[in-house]
Amino acid sequence: MISEKEKGLGASWLLGCGLAALGAAAPSEAALVTLSGVFTNTTGAAVEKEFSHKIIVDETITNLNVFGDVSLVVTDFNRNGASITAPAGQLYSGWINGAKVASFAPANAPGGGFVLTAAARSLATFDSSYGSSAAPLAIASVLKPNDEIEVRLKFTVSAGDQVAYTATFNLVPGPSAACAALLAPWIGLHRRRRTENDS
Repeated sequence: MISEKEKGLGASWLLGCGLAALGAAAPSEAALVTLSGVFTNTTGAAVEKEFSHKIIVDETITNLNVFGDVSLVVTDFNRNGASITAPAGQLYSGWINGAKVASFAPANAPGGGFVLTAAARSLATFDSSYGSSAAPLAIASVLKPNDEIEVRLKFTVSAGDQVAYTATFNLVPGPSAACAALLAPWIGLHRRRRTENDS
């Protein structure tokens, strides 16, 4: 049987972990790198381009989670249509210290590649994301001061056309493992009490 003191202790653990989780999600304990620009292919042939932006972080983030997005606009400049293409897995990538930890490759072309096309004298847009601030994706990594994070875009632009691009790579802390460890005994006692009451 759980005493009133034990109930109070369990509630304190829950409250403490809730506060810790809120603190972990504070903006000061997150890292964000953003890439944006405009490229015009002034040649008479399709051109493959890779764009990247990197920053150095100044704090530690454990239990890393990630989310990000990509936006593209392709515009026909030579009145014969325009396109952006990328092989499977190469459109977007997020990196920590030169190691790829996230990729985003919407498969809308044969073979799992990506293609965005605009008709003659027009433009086409693409916007998509992976994870979110409310539901980021966990990765097996820790971010430390002076680590380098980077976001990259790689695609081919049709001859004579223009692309505007934006991409973000967000790293945020996940729930504290310590909280899970602290809650485990209380959860076990709570389950045992419910079982005893049910019998």
